Amino acid sequence: MNTSCYIFIATLLCQSLMAQSNIREAMLNGLNREAVVKQSIERLRGKSEQDLIAETMSPIAQRDSEIAAAVLLIREHKSQSSIDAALEAIQLEMPAGLNDWEEANDWRLAYPVAAEASLHPDLMPQLIQRTLDGTLPESVVGFVLLRFQTENNSPAEHLATLLKTNLTPAQRQRCERLIAILKGEKPKEPPSKGSAEKPASTMPAVVVLPGAKKAEPKATSLLALAPNEEPALSTPQSIIIVLIMAVTGLLWLLVKKRK
Repeated sequence: MNTSCYIFIATLLCQSLMAQSNIREAMLNGLNREAVVKQSIERLRGKSEQDLIAETMSPIAQRDSEIAAAVLLIREHKSQSSIDAALEAIQLEMPAGLNDWEEANDWRLAYPVAAEASLHPDLMPQLIQRTLDGTLPESVVGFVLLRFQTENNSPAEHLATLLKTNLTPAQRQRCERLIAILKGEKPKEPPSKGSAEKPASTMPAVVVLPGAKKAEPKATSLLALAPNEEPALSTPQSIIIVLIMAVTGLLWLLVKKRK
């Protein structure tokens, strides 16, 4: 095989890898969490209530489909079975898209079901009770209660009333932690590690409420929040490495052939 053949093969390989890189980058740049959820909602719109409930409970459903079904159940259906199925999905988190990583601090993009629930104050008693029972994550529900508080729905008063009732020690601790979050204070104890509780490291870094400025650092620090997400850079770097290795290998073969 002569030198021109090696050069031709190397050129084709580089062009193929660059084309794949450009296509992948274009696809990722066209997607973000909000767009994915909206597409899934439109795809599921018109499904029956039972179909949506089944979608949220399906072990093989895609995460965006589960989230979209739960959002539609809260938005369009008011039966208790719909609310039960939707609230079970409140902790589902959407991964950041390549072009919305700068807005990763906005909890509404990370937790679309929780964002939809925050628009329905009538769900507040159920959200609080399930959180006190340990079936919903305190961290995510805390975001929803902060939104309720911004809209003057008095979640702190509701929690204070519950403290006067016959709560179990675990429920009382969770209730006190939620009240501390609403007051902008640091909870006395870390959130419980129940089955529904997500690790604190997965939480977005800042609470951003619609029509309001970003929460002050004092209010957000008590949620044990993680650093901002960063854009995915591994794909371009890996492509460059592959290209370098391919060209190096071809040059080595060329030199060996000549010897």
